[in-house]
Amino acid sequence: MRKCLRFMLKKYSFLVSALIIICGCSPLLMLGDRPVHVSGLVQDEKGAPIKDAIVEFYGVKKTAGEDGRFAFGGNLGARGFSITVNKPGFKQYDEAKSFAFYDIIVTLASISSDKESSGDWHILDKSELENYKK
Repeated sequence: MRKCLRFMLKKYSFLVSALIIICGCSPLLMLGDRPVHVSGLVQDEKGAPIKDAIVEFYGVKKTAGEDGRFAFGGNLGARGFSITVNKPGFKQYDEAKSFAFYDIIVTLASISSDKESSGDWHILDKSELENYKK
């Protein structure tokens, strides 16, 4: 019986190893690149645009324009992303989301404010993306 078991282990070890690798890596293989779009507006608590705010999306930093607008897009091989918005004199905003197409209004609270910075996220239909690109 032991000889038979050893023989089977030697003979089929390659197949068992392959199955373990394939099954263990299947979530990674299924992940692939996903399209993502995040555009938005950075504003203060009164609704005025905040120009030159630093918006970081998946490690890429952009500066919000004169109108407070920003946009990111492309394909990412991940399950989700995070966004961070900073501007001197204001409280930082951070949030993580799963993949979709978003437009967001980020309201940065003044450092002296009792409020926290916040984001109002809107999911976009793919057909709406052209309206939101910078």
